[in-house]
Amino acid sequence: MRLFVCLFCAALLLAAPLLALHSAPAAPPQAAKLMSQRTLNINNWTIYCTNYGPFVKPQAGSGGYWGGSAYNYIYGAGLLVGAIDSSGRRLVDRGYDCASGGFEFGPVNPYTENWENYLADPQARLYLSTDPTDVLEWPLRDPSNRPIIRSFQDSYCKYSDQNPSFIYLGSYSINVVVEQTTNAWNYADNNDIIFVFLRIKNEVDPIVKTPNGVINVTG
Repeated sequence: MRLFVCLFCAALLLAAPLLALHSAPAAPPQAAKLMSQRTLNINNWTIYCTNYGPFVKPQAGSGGYWGGSAYNYIYGAGLLVGAIDSSGRRLVDRGYDCASGGFEFGPVNPYTENWENYLADPQARLYLSTDPTDVLEWPLRDPSNRPIIRSFQDSYCKYSDQNPSFIYLGSYSINVVVEQTTNAWNYADNNDIIFVFLRIKNEVDPIVKTPNGVINVTG
């Protein structure tokens, strides 16, 4: 059994279905050099994960492999958030756009949630628990200031839609911050699973409406 599981923690907890493989978009934009991409590879999955929207980032052949590079199960995937603002406008944020490969989120500092220095801020990155340097600086801490790491390989980052550099197609920001964590184990009964948790927080007033079904995954 091969599973890639996403759980959303917002007003409701939603379970996403198994992500399907999609054809490659034409000429996906290149991320800036200092934007963070890490490889989740503690078990049978190899997932290229980022801190700017795509939690499965397409590479030359695919962004998510199971059982080796010949088995490209997921091309790309990311969060899709829809909302209606106080003036009645329908807004959409794309963590990964299937047609273009584009994204409308950018890295933020995990403590301040500020995006303005995202290319120079060393804390605005994707942290990986199998990297000793990242463990020393791990943002999630318990009351005794110990890093909270739950699996054989955790990752952690935050990103938002507030950076105007990433708004395209005439879109408007919903003004949300996303806290993304992943967990993976390598026991015999769960070495085919990676869990992705997305906690979505609205940053402005008035609160936008997000009816059931508009927080989703594209991929």
